[in-house]
Amino acid sequence: ASAARNVGLDIATEEYIAFLDSDDWIKDESLSLLYDEAVKHHADVVMGNMWLCQQDGSIDKPFKCISNGSIKELLYLHKIQARFEEGIMHEDELWCPIVLCQAERMVITNIEFYYYRQNEESVMHTTSLARRLKSLFQVTEGWIKFSDQFVSSKTTVDLRRW
Repeated sequence: ASAARNVGLDIATEEYIAFLDSDDWIKDESLSLLYDEAVKHHADVVMGNMWLCQQDGSIDKPFKCISNGSIKELLYLHKIQARFEEGIMHEDELWCPIVLCQAERMVITNIEFYYYRQNEESVMHTTSLARRLKSLFQVTEGWIKFSDQFVSSKTTVDLRRW
């Protein structure tokens, strides 16, 4: 998934980009509503509501999400050199916080647009726990490496602990 997303970042030509997992879907015409909000507010990132769905597609409940439930400005992503780490699972759990922390302007809307399917046959549910944990440790290491660039000897003890 990371390699495919990186290729998408390399070849995309429009102003904003959204990522969609293969078993999820987007509500008709909702991306244009998110785009309008992005342009109106000159936002690097625009987030909307995401629906949690069962495997059969039935809707369970809405929730806010910083992962797939957003569109990002392509120029901004190129500026911060946002790339997905390849070879790990949970790559979006590393990528998204790093992207959001560097955004100058982010808009959170109530636009319903992303349907996130809970699929028992997905890679997340069929991969060994050991491999998933290894990836989560790599994600944590990536967060620490990213946050280290903002920590100095002048940083408060509480912030450094966090």
